[in-house]
Amino acid sequence: ANRFQSADELLADIESIATPSGALPSATRVPRGRALAWAGVAAAVVAVAWISTGPMRRARWVRTEAIPRIKQYADIAQNDSAWMLARRATEILPHDSTLATLWPRFARKAVLSSTPEGADIYRASFNDSTRWIALGTTPTDSIWIPIGVGRSRVEKAGFRTQPGLLVAGFGGASRTFVLDSIS
Repeated sequence: ANRFQSADELLADIESIATPSGALPSATRVPRGRALAWAGVAAAVVAVAWISTGPMRRARWVRTEAIPRIKQYADIAQNDSAWMLARRATEILPHDSTLATLWPRFARKAVLSSTPEGADIYRASFNDSTRWIALGTTPTDSIWIPIGVGRSRVEKAGFRTQPGLLVAGFGGASRTFVLDSIS
């Protein structure tokens, strides 16, 4: 019978088949496919870690960058800038108590309605009517409007677009817009 006399003889035979040159394979060399697989696994782990920490990074941005900047804007009465940044920060941390205490420094609550209901309301800074921000559809719940004078635009299909001014001061900014039918 053809049996190997020792384990060393068996190992030498296996290595001669695995490495045609007869040389021992390098212990440090990893096959290319396996290296690519491990690289893919490592990249996936990094991607999952990055994505899963997104909410923490955004919350940190609100607390370390947005809130101090909102305070600065409010201190120098740049209410539109404070309002824009606070809206963005509130989307990330809607129940942040520090953010909630800042709103009254640069904005007032308003309920906007229209006749007929269902109109879309937009607001722009008085000095820049190129950037309109959607405030909602009438009737709105109580929403924050920056203190001062801004431009408004109310639109509803079948009705004339109504441009105007939206003034928020010490008494708030609630308003009803009356739309004219096109026909």
